[in-house]
Amino acid sequence: MYSFSIFQFEIQISTFVLIIFIIFAAIFLLQTAYYSTLYRKIVAKKKPSENNDSVQFPVSVIICSHNDKEHLEKFLPKILSQNYLKFEIIVVNDCSTDETWEFLTLLKEKHKNLYVTTIEVDEQFSHGKKLALNIGIKAAKHQWLLFTDADCEIFSQNWIAQLQKNAEKNIHTVLGYVSYSKHNSLKNKFIRYDLFASVLQSVIFSLPRQSYVDNDKNLLIRKETFDENKRLSPQIFSQETGGMDLFIHKYSHRKNTKLEFNAESFVYAKTPSWKKWIRKKEIFFSSKRRYSWKTRILLSLEPCLRVLFLITFIILLFNVKFLIITALSIFLLREIFLFFVLYKITKRLEEQDLRVGFLLFDLIFPFFTLGIWCRKFFGQKQAKWK
Repeated sequence: MYSFSIFQFEIQISTFVLIIFIIFAAIFLLQTAYYSTLYRKIVAKKKPSENNDSVQFPVSVIICSHNDKEHLEKFLPKILSQNYLKFEIIVVNDCSTDETWEFLTLLKEKHKNLYVTTIEVDEQFSHGKKLALNIGIKAAKHQWLLFTDADCEIFSQNWIAQLQKNAEKNIHTVLGYVSYSKHNSLKNKFIRYDLFASVLQSVIFSLPRQSYVDNDKNLLIRKETFDENKRLSPQIFSQETGGMDLFIHKYSHRKNTKLEFNAESFVYAKTPSWKKWIRKKEIFFSSKRRYSWKTRILLSLEPCLRVLFLITFIILLFNVKFLIITALSIFLLREIFLFFVLYKITKRLEEQDLRVGFLLFDLIFPFFTLGIWCRKFFGQKQAKWK
């Protein structure tokens, strides 16, 4: 039991409560540092100078498609009309059984820079997205490869140009911002906040030795990076997600990777259903075990700190009046600071409609994620890439 005086009041605090308060205050300081770094890297980041005379390197856009005729019909013409001097589009038609091939064949007649390769259905041979990606990479003629998916919408005609501005001498990877299409529903905001939070983690991971990305729908990568590392070999390919998250984690780091947050470079994917989104989270938990132990700890640290912050706050509310007031003051200060930082970040990333619920999402998301992890722990069959 510790006893001390403040403003002529005698305060007595047990050792347990004092430890809880120290943990609570320490987490507050760590979270302040975390969100301050996000503000500096996203909001306060200097925008690159506009140089109309900068060299535009030829780019190969690679799109893997499986039964995506409807999406290709809607979104592919916008990519074909990009305001860029020299680029090609390679669509890998991966075992589609709809009218994807017929649509792409007709579109090829109008656009000489559109190339299509098809993987035929083979009932005796099962494969994931890895094969489609490797075929697309091998078919690419240019040294800069831009990856996206068939269900992704590009709003700007300067999408390629904006990402390519980061193609400097020592840069191998450019990570572009990805969000889900916006709808006026709680489900849409909830799922988009999850992707938004993943982007914030990607920013933090761009600081240390290795990078991390939870979405590979907007990536610009030098082709020689794949050639040097034998393309998507089993050791660097995510068997669970079918994507390149392991590749980015293994070969991208602060010195060879750039983040692009100009609105013209943004990509918007189709918002998944609840079932598909939860399945995606489960698949991510499976692939995470292939990361280094250090990365796994860092990925789990921030959500765990949020849970611990809330638990310690609740414990402090049932103690002496002085600690209740102090804990409430720190909690409110955190929420005000968090709102300010996320207000600025959502403005930069054009996610202003998330402001209404992000303080609530920030508190409940770790518990929701824990529930999905527990569901995954009891075993689910792995899903294919699409």
